[in-house]
Amino acid sequence: MKTIKAKNGEWLNLFNHLPTVSKLEGKEFAIAIATNTGILKASLKHLEGILAMSPEFAELSEKARAHQGKDKKSQKALEKLEKENAEIIKARQEQIDAANKLLGEDLEIEIMPISTDMYPDKITAEQITGLLLLNE
Repeated sequence: MKTIKAKNGEWLNLFNHLPTVSKLEGKEFAIAIATNTGILKASLKHLEGILAMSPEFAELSEKARAHQGKDKKSQKALEKLEKENAEIIKARQEQIDAANKLLGEDLEIEIMPISTDMYPDKITAEQITGLLLLNE
C-alpha cells in the first residue's frame, strides 16, 4: 500500500475512471482495481451529493429549460424567472462554489499502487492515462 496526496477532484476523477478498466483481464491488475475502487468509495463519501440540486432549483431548472433557445418572448419569460428566483439561483451558485472549493482540497489516501508490469497486454493509452495517480 502507498499513501498518496491529491486533490479531492483528482481522486473523484480516478474513481469515475476505474469502471472503464474493470473488465480488463489480469489477476494482479484486477485485484488492484477492485481494491482501489473500494478504498476510494469509502474515502470519498464526503463528496456524495455535493452537487445535488435542491427540489426548488430542480423545479426552476425545468421551467427555465422550456424557455431556452426560443424567441424573444421566451427570453423575457426566462429573465423574469431568473429575477423572481434570484435567491434560489444564488443558493445554487453558493453550493457550486463550495463544491469547487472542496474538490480543490488535498486528501491523503492509502491505495494499492499499480506498476506497469501489472497492466494487461490489451490496455490503451487513454486507459493508462486515467490510472496515472495509481502508478508506482
